Amino acid sequence: MFSKLLVQSANRRVSTVAAHVGVAQAGAAADGRQIVARARDEADNYESTYGVPIAPNVLSSRLGEYVHYFTIH
Repeated sequence: MFSKLLVQSANRRVSTVAAHVGVAQAGAAADGRQIVARARDEADNYESTYGVPIAPNVLSSRLGEYVHYFTIH
C-alpha cells in the first residue's frame, strides 16, 4: 500500500531501470539521466543475451566501470 502523500512522477531523482532494479541519483540531473539510460541499456542487453534479468551486483559493477572510464578519460 502506498502513502497518500506519494505523488507519481513527482520525484525525478528516483528512476526505474528494470522491474526489479531502481536507481536514486544525486548531483547534476543530466549526468544522472545519462547513467540511468546506460543502466537501462545494460539491463536490456543482459536480458536479451542471457535470458534472465540482470543481477543488481552485476549492474552496479558495469555502471561503476562505465563511470570510472569517463572519470579517467
